[in-house]
Amino acid sequence: MIMKYMIACVLFFSLALMGCGVREQSVKIKELKAEVPESFVNVSAGYVPDNSSEWWSIFDDIALDRLIREMFAENYELEDTYVALEIKRSGVKSARADRMPVVTAGGGINETSRESGGERKWQDEYELSVRASWEADIWGKDASLVSAAEYDSEYARMTLRGRYISLSAELADRYFLYRYETEHLLKLKKLEKLYEKLVKADRNSFRSGLGTLEDIYESEKKLETVRINRASAESTAMSLREEIGLLLARRGAELPELPQGWQVRIPDVPYAVPADVITSRPDIKAAEYAIYRTDRQLASAIANRYPSLSISAAGVYGSDSVSALIRPESFAFSLIADALFTVFDGGKKKTAVTVKELELDSYILKYKQAVLTALHDIEKGLLENSYREKAITELRRTAEKNNSLYELGSLKFRGGLIPLRSVISAEISMLEQEIALLGGERELVSARISLIRALGNGWENKYIAEMEKSGDGK
Repeated sequence: MIMKYMIACVLFFSLALMGCGVREQSVKIKELKAEVPESFVNVSAGYVPDNSSEWWSIFDDIALDRLIREMFAENYELEDTYVALEIKRSGVKSARADRMPVVTAGGGINETSRESGGERKWQDEYELSVRASWEADIWGKDASLVSAAEYDSEYARMTLRGRYISLSAELADRYFLYRYETEHLLKLKKLEKLYEKLVKADRNSFRSGLGTLEDIYESEKKLETVRINRASAESTAMSLREEIGLLLARRGAELPELPQGWQVRIPDVPYAVPADVITSRPDIKAAEYAIYRTDRQLASAIANRYPSLSISAAGVYGSDSVSALIRPESFAFSLIADALFTVFDGGKKKTAVTVKELELDSYILKYKQAVLTALHDIEKGLLENSYREKAITELRRTAEKNNSLYELGSLKFRGGLIPLRSVISAEISMLEQEIALLGGERELVSARISLIRALGNGWENKYIAEMEKSGDGK
């Protein structure tokens, strides 16, 4: 009777202490704060970014929008990352289940050899039992593991958000590069024909005694360079098509016809970026959740060094006859309370605490580095966009001058003032400047994508919700 009261008291105090035993956050966590400026201000006019809308919509490209949405539905990396998130969520359920009592039921039969009347006989014994066991979470070990699993789940969610952003940016970059290469290829073909004309004109001039062999060799060398560049552009365009197909989980040959040419709307760059975009970026949030997860794992490791208290109960029906098994006189009930304390483990539990402390320091450093990287990405993106815009302005001025020189040369040629070679050379210079301007615009679009990738967040939650609704990422 005394034992029952003792166990009841132990159970009561265990339940009372469970809410008080969870270790608070580390001082390092409480003092953790990202040092960011109030805002990032660009030198040129633009717009304030809307992080809740799909970032690629500012390009106003229907084909790009279709490709990105198809990639979200078919990409294997996204599906795999979503499965990883579901695994972490299952880990939360498992951690919560570990805090609950374990109840088992079973039955058995065995044969026992006993001495009876000077003779050893085998006797059947039957048993039906229900057993329950529960470990009181006095020090918050299991509660900390539940919190760690929840933070781990949020870490996986941030990883999925980051995957949406990085893959959409990668596809957009490949898409615009493909369109650039198709336009580049058209201009290289025109340039090749112009150099063929130049070679022919130089040969005619040489035959008439007005030109030199050096002129012929120089124009032929440039013609070969253009042909090499054209072959390279063709190969690059084919490779880009395959890369786009890979992102869409399809072979390049299975892709529909992609838009060609460089009729691309280049959006403005944001003129002001709020500082809170840093702390809400998926990579920053993931680094933060990794710290919280490790801190809770540390709390669990510390709690694991303290004594443990468990309570178990069992109700058993036992008899040597099946007919007499379910009877009051065959029933036995037991109630056991165990208090265990590790006397010696070779320093294993202490080492586990040290490891988690070091891991916590490591994740704090990674968080700080992630914040610095984000600051660098945005500041670099703003500066690079500003530089590219200035470069485009200069390239356009040069292109206008080359156009004027070509028109002037054409007039002089029709008036018989200059030879044909001079007109062809002027047209070549004009086309080469157009190619340089095309390349500059392509670099500006790439800079735009990099900056928007550094800023964009929030819109991907809609697509994650769609995956959760479907249940399997498809």
